[in-house]
Amino acid sequence: MVNKLIIGGRERVKLDQVSKAKILARIDTGAKSSSVHCERYWVENKRGKHVLHAAILNKNNVCTFNEFKIKNVKSSNGISEKRYLVKLEVSIGTHVVEAEFTLSNRKKMKNPVLLGRKFLRGRFLVDVTRNFILSGRKPK
Repeated sequence: MVNKLIIGGRERVKLDQVSKAKILARIDTGAKSSSVHCERYWVENKRGKHVLHAAILNKNNVCTFNEFKIKNVKSSNGISEKRYLVKLEVSIGTHVVEAEFTLSNRKKMKNPVLLGRKFLRGRFLVDVTRNFILSGRKPK
């Protein structure tokens, strides 16, 4: 049996390629994929290659991705939409995991990051009765 870490229903995470600050993430075993808040994005053609620019977490924080995909995602209300998919490193406590994230406008959601089953699989078990198990207490 592989040892898995116990993670809370919510954790504070760092996305080092995006921000040095810790961000609230909701752990969602009902979601297949993970997503991160993005209000705007655009694709440029540079020297024959497509480059994705995305304002992740806030409109002034533009990240550039040379590698990305477009994925069909079905939301909880059953509507499918095409979203850009990028890879980001996620730090929770002392653990670092590379994960795929779809870019989604999560402005109306409580948490700007959602971690789904693909992120959890083989690594974590979720204790939904607790929060901030790996990342420590919630900041005041």
